[in-house]
Amino acid sequence: IILAYKYLTPHHQLELTAVHHATLEVMEAAVNNAHYKALVVDTHALYSLIMTVQNTRQQYLTVTGVPSDAVIVGVHVNSVPTAPVRGKGGRLLVPLLVGAQGNDGWVKEASVEMSWLAHHAGLGDHGSMTLTPPQLAIPVLFLSAEIQFPKQYAANFTGSFTPVAKFSREIPQPVVFQDSRDVAPSDFDFTTVVEDRQQNPNVKVAVPRSGQRYLFERLLVVDNLADLHVAYAIPPPKAPRELRWWESVIKRAKNGFSSM
Repeated sequence: IILAYKYLTPHHQLELTAVHHATLEVMEAAVNNAHYKALVVDTHALYSLIMTVQNTRQQYLTVTGVPSDAVIVGVHVNSVPTAPVRGKGGRLLVPLLVGAQGNDGWVKEASVEMSWLAHHAGLGDHGSMTLTPPQLAIPVLFLSAEIQFPKQYAANFTGSFTPVAKFSREIPQPVVFQDSRDVAPSDFDFTTVVEDRQQNPNVKVAVPRSGQRYLFERLLVVDNLADLHVAYAIPPPKAPRELRWWESVIKRAKNGFSSM
């Protein structure tokens, strides 16, 4: 207190009221760019998802929609292999702080790469499939999708995506924070490296290109409103084209010469 006053005979009255304002929650994380890819063959499908995540507080990214019987091929965060965990309802929890560097341990943007292999019933002559990307617990500002389907089928896609001839944005790339050069001493036991890799047998696979490619985009995916379905069928054989009059004359002439 710098100055204070005391009135023996106050002529004024002051009332003070304390008001407690509610604190509003703000967004802690969001996906800036995500790319989903699916390669469909007769009885299996290989999926991959790569995204760049802007994060301030969240330790885990919640992912739903990956089948519980799917084989998780690999998960990489900031290009570092990591192992997700299964939560309630089959949700995957992916740690976001792997490979992060900074004074406070947080990074403004991280990359998450996932790939998994799932089994489905044989395609047959016709049918339908759901190829909806996994759902994320945070908003996605831009989502692109690439579906590779066998060429012998006529495919009709429906859903909330927009088909495009080419993507309007670049596909997100992995973020790499770790960059070091280590020199092993002469008595280093290299078997420990093999043991570490066996404890985390994580691989990074690239989805091969095969079949017919279909490209889709979607802006601002909120509340998991991004679905994609396909109905397919082997088209019937084309009926032979009716010959023109002069083609019929030539054909009859050739048949006449061949019979002589």
